[in-house]
Amino acid sequence: MAKINASNVKILVGNVQISNLTNCNFEVNVDMIDVTTKDSAGWKEILSGLKDWKMGGDITADFAAASNAPDDIFTTLVAGGDVSVKFNIPGSGNAVYTGTGKYSQQSFEAGTEDKLTSKFSIMGNGQIVQTLNP
Repeated sequence: MAKINASNVKILVGNVQISNLTNCNFEVNVDMIDVTTKDSAGWKEILSGLKDWKMGGDITADFAAASNAPDDIFTTLVAGGDVSVKFNIPGSGNAVYTGTGKYSQQSFEAGTEDKLTSKFSIMGNGQIVQTLNP
């Protein structure tokens, strides 16, 4: 895989990218189950357990954005609604991660003489699926 200009990596809710995204992240975790016994010769032994995923990002707050503006995120978060999301790494053969989740966090930062930013997190609800861009 070639190096990627991260400015082109986007999070989409439904099939609409989150407007004014300045940073985004995607994470998959696997819980480890300790199965170490006295027969393990002093070495820890583990099994894979539950898996989870989350994605999120930072946006320059623009309440006039056509879709996925900070107030849209807030409304969906408070209602507890599901969102269908994609973490898209553009380019032929590059990964797209698709799943359903819920907004789990939103915050605002408003420094003196600085832009208003909003951060959000989406916690996965079930499996995340990896496909490749054509």
